[in-house]
Amino acid sequence: MKIVNLSFFIAFVLMISIGCGKDEPVHHVIVGEWTMTETHCNDGVILHDVLGQEEIQTFSYHGTEYNATTTFTENPNQFFSSGYYKYEYTTTYLGDTETTILQSDAILGTGQWSIEDDTLFQTQAGNMKEFVILELNESKMRLRLDLNTTEGGLPTTGTVFLNFEKN
Repeated sequence: MKIVNLSFFIAFVLMISIGCGKDEPVHHVIVGEWTMTETHCNDGVILHDVLGQEEIQTFSYHGTEYNATTTFTENPNQFFSSGYYKYEYTTTYLGDTETTILQSDAILGTGQWSIEDDTLFQTQAGNMKEFVILELNESKMRLRLDLNTTEGGLPTTGTVFLNFEKN
């Protein structure tokens, strides 16, 4: 019985040790210049109030051209972004579907960043965005942004995925 208890204890300690190591992102890995290589959202929803009736608009987008970089520095933890990306945007509203190519500026300018657990926080001009870190290593960063906003006056939700490669 003592051997079984000892085995469970060792297995428990190993699981905690391995788990803790995985959950702690390496802060210094993010330092440097990153180029956006992909972005997409497949589940976007915008709610409209049309004469008291709620109407749903769905959207998706997929990046088509990337010329955007973000540089992360340490001490102080700042980021600098520049450039743009183009994307194919498809929306369906009131039964009509429309697809167009749009261009968006990257999050231009300077802000502060921090990492806690598996979340990258970026603050710029008083606005904070929280990105779930899906992968972060010496050459690749994959992030997820869970949209839940009323920017532009309309409730908007969706899941945005962003990929970057280190220069």
